[in-house]
Formats: sequence, structure tokens, C-alpha cells
Amino acid sequence: MRIVLSLASWVIAEVFIFSQLADAQCDLGATQKLVPAGTNAGDWVVHPAIDGEWLVVGAPFADGGVAGSGAAYVYRRMTDGTWTQMAELSAEDAGAGDWFGKHVAIQMPRIVVGATQEGFGDGKAYVFHYDGTSWSQEAMLLGSNASGGRLGSGVSIDGDYIGVGAYQALGTGRAYIFHREQGLWVEQDVLPSPDPCPLHSFASHSVSLRGDTVIVGSRYDGQLGSNAGAVFIFRRFGATWVFEQKVLASDGGPGDTFGWWTEMDGSQIIVGAPSYSGSGPGAAYVFENTDGGWVQTAKLTSPNPHPGDNFGYWASIRSTWAAVGREVGGLAGRQFWRSDPVRPIRSAVVLGGQCHPRAVGIRRPTR
Repeated sequence: MRIVLSLASWVIAEVFIFSQLADAQCDLGATQKLVPAGTNAGDWVVHPAIDGEWLVVGAPFADGGVAGSGAAYVYRRMTDGTWTQMAELSAEDAGAGDWFGKHVAIQMPRIVVGATQEGFGDGKAYVFHYDGTSWSQEAMLLGSNASGGRLGSGVSIDGDYIGVGAYQALGTGRAYIFHREQGLWVEQDVLPSPDPCPLHSFASHSVSLRGDTVIVGSRYDGQLGSNAGAVFIFRRFGATWVFEQKVLASDGGPGDTFGWWTEMDGSQIIVGAPSYSGSGPGAAYVFENTDGGWVQTAKLTSPNPHPGDNFGYWASIRSTWAAVGREVGGLAGRQFWRSDPVRPIRSAVVLGGQCHPRAVGIRRPTR
């Protein structure tokens, strides 16, 4: 399966689907390019999150509540298979440069949007609720001791729980857990890194929460070498979240940035290491929860690796399917350039094709 993220005629990223049932890739066929109304090339439309027939994408440089504050755009998949824009979300207290929409998550009927630059870098996360007709802001989430912490650097929602990253909180990063109690979202716990890294990598856009488990990436962890990366797993007991396990790649090494992207589905997690092998062909790793803890069960690599691909830059897993994204054409890092060298390409979102399993949530990375 291949999903293309593009703007104009430039292809800048693609996705490969791997199945546990077969090694063959699925050919998507036709695709649909989604360009949110009112956005332009400089608005940086990124990281979609999907829940069933609903899709949300962030545009942190778009003109949301005020010019340059950021926005998020909600789409719905129609009965004919096409995606239609349904809403534009913005913060009620929007300010220029908030980067609202840099990180998004969805589980119907709610969407969580991170705004890491709000309040001069303190950051916030916003919760929106769908009442069956329209979307409205339900809550603003603030973290304790998160001054200058970039709260919203990674967001995840599962039922009455929300996980939010703040990669600069207290110097080494924190993950915050919020719980919905009697209709209000309250901070339940704050998770520090069990192995603090001074490079602000803990919860630096990589937070995934499902049930009583949350996984937090730390892409610059140094146990296996400088910037090798790691993932930390916490489990909830009552109202307290307890560190359970540190997960490393079986062949991890310096510079891999393992933990750049993480996602969990049931007893499986997928972890991206886009800089694996130094020059960045990249890899993604699948782990499964067994009686003995989380164990690596697979390593996924690009069928056609090239330096600078950054395969594993984002990834998603659902049941027996895993989707892994890469950058192509040797375009590494956060800037993608078009023919005009002073205007960076900002990706639109493309989804579609008859082989696309609707249960797979494809997400753009949150850097």
C-alpha cells in the first residue's frame, strides 16, 4: 500500500504497508489529495490522525483564530469513499505563533490539538467535542510545572484519558496524563523520564496512550550510543502511572533516533527509527506484550532504501497491518523544498485506494 503526501507536482513522502499475513505490498490504485480550504504552501499541513471515517490534520502556520495562530481541519469519509472537509478548528484564545495544530489526535467524539508555542513556549493542548452536528472547544489543558515546556509536543487520547508531551518541561521533558472526571479534564499524573536525557527528547512528539498503558519516546536516549533512542512504557494502577519497561532496538546504535515516532494498538507497538544506519535509510520496529514484557517481533525496512529516506519518520499499526512512512528524494529533516528555494513545501494529505484497511490510522510525524 502506498499513500502519497504531496503539494503541487512534488512527491515528498510515501507509505508502505506491511502485513503479518503476507509480505506482498498492496497497490492502492487511485488516491485523493486533500488540501484544506484557505491554506497555502506556507501553512505546513501535517500529521493526520484517523479514527474510522473521521480524519483531522493540523496546520500550525495557518490563519486560525488570528493570523498565523494555526488551525486543524476535520474531514469525514463519505459513502462514496471520498473525504470531505467538515470543520476548521481554532483555539478560543488563539495568538499569533501558537503553532496550534502541530500535533493532533482523534478518538470520536473528541479531537486533541497541541499548540507548543502558546504562551511564549509554555504550550497547551485543546480538546474539541463533536455533538453530532458541530465541533466545539471543550477544554484547555495546562501542565503543572510546564513553564517553557512546550506542552502539546505529542498528544494521544483514549476514552477518558489524554496523554500530552512537554519535551522541555523541567529541562528533560515530561508526559502529562489527563483524566475526564464528572465532565472535566483534570491532570492525573506527571511522568518524568526514568533515565533523564538533557537534550529534551523525552515526550518530544512521541506519546501514545491505549487503555492502562502509555508509551513515550525518547529519541536522543544514549544507552546504546549518542542519540540512539529508546521508548519508555508506563502502566496505570488506579490513579497512578508506574514505569514498567524501557524498550530498545535489538540492533540499535548511535544516531538511530529510535523512538522518534511511536504508536500502540492493543498488545503491539510500532517504533520509528528514521536515522537508523547513520545516513538515514531508517527502520521501524514492532514489539508485542508477552508474559515476559515487551519483546521485539519484527523489524521493517524500506523495500528500496536510500540515504536520507528517513524511513520510520512516522508509523501506524492496527492488528496485522503496519503502515510506515518515509521521506523520499533525499529530502531529509523538517524542511522540504520546491523549485523556488526560499519557499518550503508543506505537505497536503493524500488517502485512498481500495486496499486501504480503514482500521489503520495513518499519521504524519509531529516534529
